[in-house]
Amino acid sequence: MKSTRIRTQRYGHKMTSTSEQYGIQVFQIGHMPELPSCGVRALQDFGEWEPFCYTMLVARSPQRTVVVNAGYPQDISAMVKLFQDVHPRCNLQRDDHERVERQLERAGVDPGEVDYLVINPLGCYSTGRIDLFTNAAICISRTEWMDFHAPPEHIPPSHPYELVFPPDILRRLVVEDRHRIRLLENEDTVCPGIRVFWTGGHHRGSMAVAIDTSQGAVIYTDTIWSYSNLEKDAPIGWCRSTDEYYLAVERITKEASIILPWADPALFDRFPEGVVVEA
Repeated sequence: MKSTRIRTQRYGHKMTSTSEQYGIQVFQIGHMPELPSCGVRALQDFGEWEPFCYTMLVARSPQRTVVVNAGYPQDISAMVKLFQDVHPRCNLQRDDHERVERQLERAGVDPGEVDYLVINPLGCYSTGRIDLFTNAAICISRTEWMDFHAPPEHIPPSHPYELVFPPDILRRLVVEDRHRIRLLENEDTVCPGIRVFWTGGHHRGSMAVAIDTSQGAVIYTDTIWSYSNLEKDAPIGWCRSTDEYYLAVERITKEASIILPWADPALFDRFPEGVVVEA
């Protein structure tokens, strides 16, 4: 790990124990059999390819159910084309069992009974089935929300605007369901036992989601894609800011008992069936 000497108090409090602890399970909601390795680890392993996946997380306590990310929309053809245009070997796939509704059903979770839905970052892999969560508070980074609607001039967006939200989902968020939107500050609490903090690195508003469990703090983030980013001290390939990446990693490694990179198929080797901490 690079030595970027910073003081922990710059970021506020560390995870503290609460009376509410969660069981955690991660689910695969799409995958690519191969992605350029230099897209996972910047400026490393040129010419090599490796598997890649997209995930969502379910956290459950006796009091509440929290979901992080709502997966791809019903139609993923536009995203498939986007990756194919990058390279013909970048073949995004979403098997039927990877659909959000199938994975939630497998976990015994009724999306209509989810209390909080955290979307991080904003992308069609995280926003596509927000419509399933009919009663949840929809939690989005204020920084990310503002960047989507009013990006800085001359700075290209992380994804084409029209791909971030399916049009019907965006309308729901700004019209019918606007009362359920909760914009999260750069240091914020979602609910007892779950907090977020800004990380940047991947998207302008990328966050880490820190969850209290019986095994300590579990941190799930899109700023780290693979355990190899940590093992090889390499930022992610699609990195908006390496400074933000290294500062985020330093904080995450200090505060987390378990780190969950957002896009690593190795998650399911380390945690069979995606069960990170038993409920």
